[in-house]
Amino acid sequence: GVSYRCVIPDGRSGWCVERVVEHIPFQKTTVAIPEDSWGLGQIFDQFLTELTVEDMDGTTTRVRIQAFYVPKTWGARARNTLRLRRTMRQRALQTLEGLRRLLEKSEE
Repeated sequence: GVSYRCVIPDGRSGWCVERVVEHIPFQKTTVAIPEDSWGLGQIFDQFLTELTVEDMDGTTTRVRIQAFYVPKTWGARARNTLRLRRTMRQRALQTLEGLRRLLEKSEE
């Protein structure tokens, strides 16, 4: 139930409000995005991001980021198909790479 405002300083600047709707420590966190400065809330309903963590074999961890949303209009469906999915995939990969670098640096 915790809400906070994220400010994105690099790349496409802006902000969003995130609300934690589910949290299972070391397993899963689901965050709803009810407000943002980019207009996502105007074109999509039920915008959720889910981060899951799974221990594979004691030395490998699988981390997965997934987004779930419902396009409100045919234009939103088209944007999703043409651009948004690819953009979100790139940002998720950047986030995961940043987390990997952070964890590897802390192990040094």
